[in-house]
Amino acid sequence: MALTYTLLVDNAEKYSDTFPDADALAADASHRAAAFGSTVGANQLATDIKNGFTSIDLRLSHPAVTVQVRAA
Repeated sequence: MALTYTLLVDNAEKYSDTFPDADALAADASHRAAAFGSTVGANQLATDIKNGFTSIDLRLSHPAVTVQVRAA
């Protein structure tokens, strides 16, 4: 079943396309989402640990990146 997705960044539409299956859609969406943000890098993580942090959130939170999926 073909699927269409829309990539939103901070609620603004950035990209939309249709793919033949979930695997193809997921590969494209994750690649495109990475262009809008990143997680904590290794150097920053090492610095935080050396500065005494014991719990560090590595998830991407800003900007908010959302994928909306629907049947094509």
